[in-house]
Amino acid sequence: MKNFYILFIILFIILLYFLLFNNYTYELFTNLFNSKYLSDLKLKEIETRSPYKAKYNYQGRFKIYLSEDEEIIYKEQFILKEFLEDKNINIEDYKSIIYNLKNIKIINKYIYKPEYIYIKDDGSYYSYYIKNSIRIYDLTNKNKEVDKNILNKIIDKLKECKNDLKIYKKENKLFGDWNTSNLLYNIDDNRIYNIDYEGFALYNIAQEGSDEYFDKIIEKLSKKLK
Repeated sequence: MKNFYILFIILFIILLYFLLFNNYTYELFTNLFNSKYLSDLKLKEIETRSPYKAKYNYQGRFKIYLSEDEEIIYKEQFILKEFLEDKNINIEDYKSIIYNLKNIKIINKYIYKPEYIYIKDDGSYYSYYIKNSIRIYDLTNKNKEVDKNILNKIIDKLKECKNDLKIYKKENKLFGDWNTSNLLYNIDDNRIYNIDYEGFALYNIAQEGSDEYFDKIIEKLSKKLK
């Protein structure tokens, strides 16, 4: 009987380990949104354009679809294979990096519901959609107007983001793409999120994430308050 309990405890520990650390089999997204759910999901394509030019044509790189209830967003990749080959990353490493975002302190604060990301073998992925949001790029480059109370909150959250990343960079190399086209302010929970999940797997050196970069954004937005 004693041996039985010892065996039971060992098996329980092994099971707990896989539940906590296996990023492939036990992702919450696959539990909540099973294959039937995904196959029945009604999606509509939404227009999106990157404001930046790059080696690859961003407009031909992916398509973005939104579920009819505006709960789920699906990002369909087209030329990810070329990106991965350029950076010597295989698809399993790509998946692992994105799935592990939820476990990285400070970074996980800026990922929207990271436990509910599901990545297909071609790099396309499903995630939750941020319904009530404002893209920081639209405020700084398209002169989008918002209520000054909300603008004040956005500025405060940008300052917080800058300080958080500053702390992170003291002991780690910042990764991901933190330019303003990837940063959304969620009005519902008063938080900023980086929605470029694949960027975390593709960019080992953050394109934008310096203190000076955030200072310029904050300064530009602060002028809108006058």
